[in-house]
Amino acid sequence: MAHSSTLTARFSPAVYRKSISAYFFLAGICFATWASRIPDISKTLQLNEAQIGSLLLALPVGSMCSLPLSGWLVAHWGSQKTLWL
Repeated sequence: MAHSSTLTARFSPAVYRKSISAYFFLAGICFATWASRIPDISKTLQLNEAQIGSLLLALPVGSMCSLPLSGWLVAHWGSQKTLWL
């Protein structure tokens, strides 16, 4: 744990807050871009409404399934390495 204490001494809490905010902002932008392109993607891939619905359902299901893995990774590797992964 000595390594993590040197990391916290290196940056102020404001820097951490800004970097986490930037990460979530970029994730939101990526999702908004995907959401606005759903009609184009479904037309390009020739998907019907049921297939698009299944695809849209897979996103939160995948997120919920990956949460335990993410928690384990953060506990063992730390948040910085996990975020880069």
